[in-house]
Amino acid sequence: MKKIPFDLNGYEISFGHARRTRIPIIKITHPKNGVSIKPFYSVNRINLLERIQYETGLSDQYIESINEHFQEINYP
Repeated sequence: MKKIPFDLNGYEISFGHARRTRIPIIKITHPKNGVSIKPFYSVNRINLLERIQYETGLSDQYIESINEHFQEINYP
């Protein structure tokens, strides 16, 4: 899994694909306690971004930056 390479208010967000199905997967690590939120899957980028925002409470500015990064690398 690869990490998003910029600051996300302390959150560490990794992304990749499930082994056999190649479905996109996201893993989020909490900034204060280092606990990972259960990884989640989706084939739709909008659903992934909405779930990231729901789980982290990040502002629209952060979500837009993540979306731009995903577009650059063509994920998912």
